[in-house]
Amino acid sequence: MKIEFFGTSHGVPSDIRYCNCIMLECDGARYLFDVGAPAADILTRKGYPFSSLKAVFITHLHGDHIGGLPNLLDLSNWYYKDSAYHVFLPQESGVRLLEQYIKTTAATPLRAPLVLSTFEAGEIYHDEHITVRAVKTAHTDNLLSYGFLVEGEGKRIYFSGDMRHDLSDFPACLYDTEVDLLITELAHFSVDILFEKLTACKAKRICLNHVYPVSKIDEALARKNELTAELLAAHDNDMILL
Repeated sequence: MKIEFFGTSHGVPSDIRYCNCIMLECDGARYLFDVGAPAADILTRKGYPFSSLKAVFITHLHGDHIGGLPNLLDLSNWYYKDSAYHVFLPQESGVRLLEQYIKTTAATPLRAPLVLSTFEAGEIYHDEHITVRAVKTAHTDNLLSYGFLVEGEGKRIYFSGDMRHDLSDFPACLYDTEVDLLITELAHFSVDILFEKLTACKAKRICLNHVYPVSKIDEALARKNELTAELLAAHDNDMILL
């Protein structure tokens, strides 16, 4: 199982970071978690065929998490016609937005092998490689938001998505379920608040992602000895093997 970071920035890209986008690969099958980065360009430059993409999971509809999705879907619809994947969106307005984008730019409906749908908390996806469970969070009051617990190849990974400023929505499952890797944001709360949660969670490895300001990375890494888990920080193009 391989995790590759296509984009690790917070709400604004920088000269070395795209907005949030993470790829998970299992036995040649690929899955994207958030598409804030220009994923179509990145897949192409890395030589990953669109046909290897099986599903896309969106934590919430803020632009830095979906900005690259319209172009990815558009190219999959009219050019890379061997593409066949499922896009999971947290609310119906996102489905309507993408459907209208395709109709406007291509003047044709979305091809049948490409599917857009909404989801709620609980198991939302299962194939021969992975199972994905959505965990509700409370990032904002006006948009639905989720994290994702992924199981595959005997491993568990949790993608946090964005959470509340006080981390009152930190997922309770992480206190009860051991995960091999926790990928957590650090843009909307302090290092102190995050560490209060991390010291009690059952993660073997913790990766900081979507950090603002980036000085929080050094602040957190300086305190890594407070955790029993290994602590690291993600940069664009980093890979983690499990």
